[in-house]
Amino acid sequence: MNLPNNPKKDDSKNERGYIGIEPYSKKDDSKVSQELVRKRCEIVIEEKATWFSKNMTIDIVIRELNQGDKLIIASLIFLANNLSDLIRRVQSIENQGATLEVLDIRGGLLNYLQAFKDFNAYVASSKIKAGQSKSKKRQGRKPVLSSISEKGIKSQWNSGRFTISKLAETWHVSRRTIKRIIEK
Repeated sequence: MNLPNNPKKDDSKNERGYIGIEPYSKKDDSKVSQELVRKRCEIVIEEKATWFSKNMTIDIVIRELNQGDKLIIASLIFLANNLSDLIRRVQSIENQGATLEVLDIRGGLLNYLQAFKDFNAYVASSKIKAGQSKSKKRQGRKPVLSSISEKGIKSQWNSGRFTISKLAETWHVSRRTIKRIIEK
């Protein structure tokens, strides 16, 4: 993918804006800050992926950067969804000789810390969301005995030759489990 050069600037120094994947957030801060990127940059690359993956536009954008280019993003949460990918992408930008400007990291140390706090919260949130979608299994305890085993216990109990204690010992379950099955 060849990215267009900014026509108003010389070819050695371009400002490119990157509009990332919308994060899991209840705030509309991300939409507002993404709009600032649109207003500031003449070239804006919009992410087409719906989730962070190897096929993201950001990796192509970083490979196309030249010495002296500036990549502008609204927040760290649009660059990666984990710390190792964030570090790898920032290093790649610097290795290209380009600079990265993060709009919500302006000013003093407090803004830097707040940006990393927001990034950390985003990473935690995305892990929770990913885990919830993967965990479709039934909740609760597994039954100790199958229905066939329960029928065997009932028939042995009804025969009158077994006590609750003897059934629990034979079936390797608690007396309480045997009582529950008998009372069904």
